[in-house]
Amino acid sequence: MNPAEPRAGVNEGVQEGRTAEDFLCIQKDSAFLKNFFLKFVSRSDGSRYIDMLREIFLRQSRLFFLYIDDLVDVNNFGEDFRMPDEVPHTEFLDVANRLESNSVLARKLVGEVVDELLEELPSILNIEVPAHDKDTMDYILDFHNERLQREIQQAREAGRVIDEENMKLPIPVEMMRRYDVCLIPRLFFDTSIDVLSVRRLRSDSIGCLRSVEGVAVRVGPVSPYLRVAVYNCSTCNAEVTEVIGGFTYMPRSKCTMTRQNDPNALCGGALEFKHTNSRFVAFQEVILQELPHTVPSGQTPQLLQILVYGDLVRNVAQGDLVRVAGVFLPSAVNNFVSLKRGPVVDTHFLAQRFYKIKQETLFTRMSEEEKGHLSGLSSLSNDPRLKLLSDSIAPHIFGMDSVKRSLLLQLVGSPEVSRSGSSMRGELNILLVGDPGVAKSQLIKRSVALSPRGVYTTGQSSTGVGLTASVRIDPRSRVATLEGGAMVLADGGLLAIDEFEKLDIENLNSMYEVMESGTLSIAKAGIQCTVNVKAAVLAAANALPRGKTLEQRTGLDTAILSRFDIIWRLRDENDQNKDELLAKHILAVHAGYEASDNRMQPVDSDIESSDSENEEDENEDYSVHSSLSLSPSVLRAFINQARQINPVLSADLIPLIEELYADMREMCRATPRNLMAMIRLSIAHARLRLSEVVEDEDIRQASVLVFKSTLDEDAKTYRANSIDEHIKKAIEEIRGIRTV
Repeated sequence: MNPAEPRAGVNEGVQEGRTAEDFLCIQKDSAFLKNFFLKFVSRSDGSRYIDMLREIFLRQSRLFFLYIDDLVDVNNFGEDFRMPDEVPHTEFLDVANRLESNSVLARKLVGEVVDELLEELPSILNIEVPAHDKDTMDYILDFHNERLQREIQQAREAGRVIDEENMKLPIPVEMMRRYDVCLIPRLFFDTSIDVLSVRRLRSDSIGCLRSVEGVAVRVGPVSPYLRVAVYNCSTCNAEVTEVIGGFTYMPRSKCTMTRQNDPNALCGGALEFKHTNSRFVAFQEVILQELPHTVPSGQTPQLLQILVYGDLVRNVAQGDLVRVAGVFLPSAVNNFVSLKRGPVVDTHFLAQRFYKIKQETLFTRMSEEEKGHLSGLSSLSNDPRLKLLSDSIAPHIFGMDSVKRSLLLQLVGSPEVSRSGSSMRGELNILLVGDPGVAKSQLIKRSVALSPRGVYTTGQSSTGVGLTASVRIDPRSRVATLEGGAMVLADGGLLAIDEFEKLDIENLNSMYEVMESGTLSIAKAGIQCTVNVKAAVLAAANALPRGKTLEQRTGLDTAILSRFDIIWRLRDENDQNKDELLAKHILAVHAGYEASDNRMQPVDSDIESSDSENEEDENEDYSVHSSLSLSPSVLRAFINQARQINPVLSADLIPLIEELYADMREMCRATPRNLMAMIRLSIAHARLRLSEVVEDEDIRQASVLVFKSTLDEDAKTYRANSIDEHIKKAIEEIRGIRTV
């Protein structure tokens, strides 16, 4: 057993009361594993266990991995793999089940087998023991041998009759072993299947090998952990060793060795701790939080304490999405704590391996029926596909086609561009500003649910440390560490902030760097660092009464507003035709026949015009169409598929983009950031078409969204006189599409 685990009687209760049949089974498994390690040949990695034994023997590695898949996956057996006596496959399955169901004993058993094989390895592989530079363990063993020889010499000089074998104190295997045994559960590296979430770890998993997924929200510092303590007696000069387990360590004070002149009496001398002769290993604590999409509605995410030892430390960073293999165990408690809490104990996860997974892979786990829908969606032509995708963003919300289209483009995004040592962000930032009751919060929450890594928060309830990062003092090492907030957890995904106008000045200042460069600089409690926050920002803000500028209506300054690629102004206006259609849609949703009947929906109900001719055209745009929409899993899978494409912007489109930007600068308040927004939207639109090249159609669609979002109430008259004519001429004639 790994000495860094809690002691027997607390976490090894499954080993208590073993019968003779159990020991016979252990001996049988030992022989089986020994033959398996020597004979196994994989189709992909060859003799992987022989290679690991060789690396450990040559001191090139300090980890021995046993993959349970190698025991159960017959298809991975190489042609040269032969077990003696033709062991049936059922025996492989039985051994695998025993290793997974009692992993504490299994790790001890595998360690004993590996120790035995390492002793025989020079003769098995016909290799010589190489010369090595001495490490800490060599010096400790040399000290033990020198001490033994000195005691033997002193006994001979005193004329005492001695037994050299009895004088050799047993050295714990934890002191001698230069490697750690790690068990890897079945299908650990297959990210297409679901594994246990944190809240699904129950009492029946105690002592078992399990896999869990989550986000590393807290990564503690690496500290030395006392694995084997060595004491020296001041009276009899004896050496006393103690294997440490758990965190309830109480140093010994009295010698427990027997007296030389009285074997029935204990020495009782004072013990002195020898840190130079003791064995220390690296230790790190990681807190894993369950994934947002696995948290039931209305409940808080659960946390799991992960204990990491040895060479497994520093394999995960804060904010990483990881799959962890480990043993689920109860934590040891002292008598005082157990007196207060009673029989209820905490649990932890003894890490065996970390595997970082891509966020997009979480949403590729679909049923066969959903895979068929995705295949049919990819085969559709561009226009019907894009219409179906945008309608599926929030099918229960009436209208707002342009808003939904922009949210879809935000989820798809565009790749980051690096030129001459500088980088330009690929994430799209969108702000929804409007009257209360226009479904801003519903749109935000829907986008969070569809994002591969969405984090939702509100401006009123977010504190400075909750949005950025907080400083936490590690209770064991007393070292200050950072615990990421919403921004850090949204890295690589979507950061949704409702009631954006209610953010305090400290949080708004931190948003400047996040929205432009995708980084967050932190200087707290002596910690100065910069973390990546490459997240798209989707914000919603309530507007004050009209007649003022956007800055005055929202209370946000121009610097923060200019960092949004698209700003939608959503208004709740009195319009009899639109109100009737909206009422029909709401009644259809509540009546429950939306999925089977047709519904009325405007093409662009979020943009209004003061021109009477345009109002007639808009009324014609209201049409009856099918209410078919994609399921969230299919939509997420398509978004993931589109994000794998990196379209190229050809030089032939540059004159078109330049002309559009010049028109935009002439007619409304536009900045170079709007030009960058047009490019990002064009690339995202090409991704939706599953195209490797950005075409003029992508530029057209992107320009329409940017034009619409940059128009404000001050441009109403200008819009009626110029937008419908000038932009229609600049866009319809050049690109042949409608703008309103």
